[in-house]
Amino acid sequence: MDRQGFWDTIARARAEVEETYEDTEDLAEALIDVLAELEPADIADFDDEFQRLFTESYRVDLWAAAYLICGGASDDGFDYFRAWLIGQGRTSWDAAVADPDSLAGLLDPDADADFDGESLMYAASTAYERVADASLPPGVSPNAVPDGPVGDAFDFDDDAELQARLPRLFEVIEALEAEPDDEAEEDEDDEEDDDEAPQYGDAWTPRR
Repeated sequence: MDRQGFWDTIARARAEVEETYEDTEDLAEALIDVLAELEPADIADFDDEFQRLFTESYRVDLWAAAYLICGGASDDGFDYFRAWLIGQGRTSWDAAVADPDSLAGLLDPDADADFDGESLMYAASTAYERVADASLPPGVSPNAVPDGPVGDAFDFDDDAELQARLPRLFEVIEALEAEPDDEAEEDEDDEEDDDEAPQYGDAWTPRR
């Protein structure tokens, strides 16, 4: 399976589900079903291609974008973010890898996404076990996994640096953070109502 075959497989799985942005659990299940229709060797090839994409995208600039979007991103968190990004399809992936700042156009302010595609990372191994009744063998990637992300490291908590490197994304995130949180406001209103409501032991007579 080549790269086009990989993305065709992702597209087939995406076509089977309604939701891929906020939650990738259903997408992972659909991907397992699609992969289970293939020969074991093709499933292994799919997983190898997945790992190649991870290697190619192990970059400081994309990690910074994930950190900004997620409000923080550990090593594992960055993996889960990239898996989520794979789940968004080839167009979104290629754009983000070419220019992480383009993720500003992918974000949906009305959605409640966790940007966690961890379940997609294990779809190939699950499908392989279903088809071959054996564990997925270790893949052989043509690219060695780097010791660290490619690019000049910088402090992801430095807002000025983030804004300089990811201006559009920084502006979008800043605007989202400035929007009032409706749930928080409702909680505050509830607390105010609770304060105004009579407490146990208060002298209070209901209205008649």
